[in-house]
Amino acid sequence: MLPRWQTSPVSVRMNRTLQTERYFQALKGLGAPVRMVILPKESHSYTAKDNILHLLWEQDQFLEKHLKGK
Repeated sequence: MLPRWQTSPVSVRMNRTLQTERYFQALKGLGAPVRMVILPKESHSYTAKDNILHLLWEQDQFLEKHLKGK
């Protein structure tokens, strides 16, 4: 096992994806209105312009669906 400061990018990405999957499943199990979106070649925060725009679209769709008219 590599020390934390020598962790490969692939294992970090897989670990984040695993954590995301667990968090998603926990919220889904509680009945929360969740949608998991994992974009390629991105890590904890999005940097590609197209992915940032997609994130904003996803947020807008969620808010429209769950908060409109309240």
